[in-house]
Parts: sequence; C-alpha cells; structure tokens
Amino acid sequence: ENCVILKMKQLNIKAMVWAAVMLGRKGPLVVLEYPGGKGGGMNAEQYISQVLDAHLKLFYDQVELERRGVVFQQDGAPSHNAKQTKQ
Repeated sequence: ENCVILKMKQLNIKAMVWAAVMLGRKGPLVVLEYPGGKGGGMNAEQYISQVLDAHLKLFYDQVELERRGVVFQQDGAPSHNAKQTKQ
C-alpha cells in the first residue's frame, strides 16, 4: 500500500562544457555560456573568447615544461574549423 512511484517531468536542460587533459594533468572543467539558437552550437567568436583565450592558453602556459609531444585535438565543429579559430 505504501508503494508509491513518483513520476518527475523531464526537464529540457542543456549544458556545454569544455575540458583539457594530458598525461598526468587535468585542466579546468568549464561550464560555458550556452549560446542556444539554431542548432545550439557556438560560433567561432564565442569559441575563441570562452575557450581558447579564456582557458586553453592559460592551461597550455601552466604545463609548458610538460607539454613536449602534446597534440591539441578537437572535433570537426564549425567553430573549431573557422578561419579565425586557426590563427
């Protein structure tokens, strides 16, 4: 009689996060501003300001002595492949 199954309404919450890792070292786990809009992705300017300039450069500088052989990888998202991102 006390068997009650609570049913929760599903929420449509989206989050975008970025992280950096390398052998023996973890960078920050950063919750980014979710841009929303069509497709919900970031444009190149947002990616540069929120990720590359704000977090990647700092992490890269902190691991300067350890980064021999480090390879920077990212997926094929349009913001990653934009001309201004590759400069």
